Amino acid sequence: MAAKSQPTIIDAIHSPKLFGALPRFKKLHTWTSWIVVLKAIFGLRMSDDDQVIFKQCTDRESPPPNGAKETYIIVGRRGGKSFVSALIGVFIGCFFSFVEYLTTGERGVVLILAVDKAQAKVVFNYARGIIDAIPALRRMVTAWRADEVELSNDITIAVKTSDYRSVRGVTIVCCVCDEVAFWDSQGVNPDTAVFSALRSAMATIPIAKLICISTGYAQVGVLYDMHKQYHGKNDDEILVWQADTRTMNPTISEALIEKELERDPEAARAEWLGEFRQDVTAAFTLEMIEACTVPGRVELLPSPHVFYFAFVDPRAGEGTTASLWQ
Repeated sequence: MAAKSQPTIIDAIHSPKLFGALPRFKKLHTWTSWIVVLKAIFGLRMSDDDQVIFKQCTDRESPPPNGAKETYIIVGRRGGKSFVSALIGVFIGCFFSFVEYLTTGERGVVLILAVDKAQAKVVFNYARGIIDAIPALRRMVTAWRADEVELSNDITIAVKTSDYRSVRGVTIVCCVCDEVAFWDSQGVNPDTAVFSALRSAMATIPIAKLICISTGYAQVGVLYDMHKQYHGKNDDEILVWQADTRTMNPTISEALIEKELERDPEAARAEWLGEFRQDVTAAFTLEMIEACTVPGRVELLPSPHVFYFAFVDPRAGEGTTASLWQ
């Protein structure tokens, strides 16, 4: 008899014995857009209607043929982001097999990173609630800790704050980054350092996935950079999805969003429409910096006809300096 294949995440959502048992999925028609995202992430077949939603939110002609290795999802508030972060983490932790990539005594980690301890607790409570609600998953648990759950398949699901030091020394089979637009992009623990550490920790797992889900914010940081570089590009491994709140969660009142847009248009476009804010930036806007930059030039010889002055702010951040030459 052939071995029974593992269910896909869409199968699990439709199954009354798996994720379909969760109260969140009682009105499955309200999850249409999220189901398309999940199909794109995991390389599952899409219907013609799915393709329409996919193109609307990605500006791409087609999804990554084998699923996305890295996915960046920009969605308005109350769109279901943290719950989906937990859902993906639980699915990969419980249903994927990483045995062939792990050595004796090694545990793989499904890591969910949040902006702070309070948000990490929210995501962990979602993950725990999902596992507790489904007997088949609950039986896989060998130990619960404050922010971790150990499973019988040599996988640990851990929810931590976004710190590159917490990533080092573990083998990550999947990382879900929650509200990454609000991670620090400067200082001693910038988002670039976190992502560099993440990719190194996933290097020995060919099927590892990096998934970032966030509301949009300032036009700086890893999320904005990846959106600028890959949104609308038919890349085989990297997917960028951008959508307003009601596209992802049609239960949110349109009248509420319209009132918020009237009250504070700039903030509301980011909060509810999934856009990046133009009024939250550094001393110089990205457009100003790019206008003064020659692509590919990393240095310029000093001119004997120009006087140069350096300004240093020793309190800009530990181990950093800020300078301006003119």
